[in-house]
Amino acid sequence: MSASGLKIEVNDPQISRYRPMVIIADDNLTGTSGYQRAMWEMKRNNAESKKATAKVQGWQRDDGSLWLPNELVVLDAPDLGIEGEERLIVDVEFSLDDQGGTVTTLTLMHRDAFDEPPEPLDENGKVSSKKSKSKKKAKKSDKDNIKEFDDFKKQ
Repeated sequence: MSASGLKIEVNDPQISRYRPMVIIADDNLTGTSGYQRAMWEMKRNNAESKKATAKVQGWQRDDGSLWLPNELVVLDAPDLGIEGEERLIVDVEFSLDDQGGTVTTLTLMHRDAFDEPPEPLDENGKVSSKKSKSKKKAKKSDKDNIKEFDDFKKQ
């Protein structure tokens, strides 16, 4: 690592073995923004690792509507240590066969997997306004000063 490099370490208490992850920054990171990014990556990876698949009888919910992605449901699976956790439906598969009838397979993930990464903070701890800066105007070239002549006379 160079002298100008920044190294941020966070530990996930749910992971017992050493699993380093190196992320190359896509923006200028400070200590605070680097820590926020590392915490976001940890939460996202943790949520993605707890994906669940549930099969339910029928294609419709109790209210008669179809199961759809991007809806929150409560998952109760005491055998897996999951009791009353809210999960997001990320995939829905409807199936029909002569043995099981109509079955819906739901892929569920924790909603933390879909949080947006944190916005960078300035030195005062406020959200940086880098995105709100006005766009630079394009530079004029010499071609912009040349006028076109349509009524050229042929000799």
